[in-house]
Amino acid sequence: MKIAIPLFYNRVSPRFDFAPTMLVATIEKNQIVEKREIRLKNYTFSQRSALLRDLGITTLICGGVQGFLTRSLGNQNVQVIAPVAGEVSEVLERFLEGTLCSSFKPCCAAKRCQRRNREMFGIRRKKEEENFDEKE
Repeated sequence: MKIAIPLFYNRVSPRFDFAPTMLVATIEKNQIVEKREIRLKNYTFSQRSALLRDLGITTLICGGVQGFLTRSLGNQNVQVIAPVAGEVSEVLERFLEGTLCSSFKPCCAAKRCQRRNREMFGIRRKKEEENFDEKE
């Protein structure tokens, strides 16, 4: 499996479309066996999409990407995980653990995230219901 992460210094770039470099990591048996950086400075949107295809990328982890490019990558069987933010090393670690979630989603695959979010949203709902009852 090969994953790509557009870079902004040592962080996930906010946009794949404009990232100056991209990290490509090859993963075998849930371990990173190879990492390399590729300069993307003069690549157009379509060239970036073609590059992912040519490199055999199966997953793109990024802060964001144009809608048409997401569809194009989907047609190439590239899974897009976005929006994701953070240090690249932490994002890679979470991806390997299976606990990587989008920055703006209320829950993720990790049991502790689901439990924490259920508790948090349950408390919030209860308070909203109490406030609603008081207004009546």
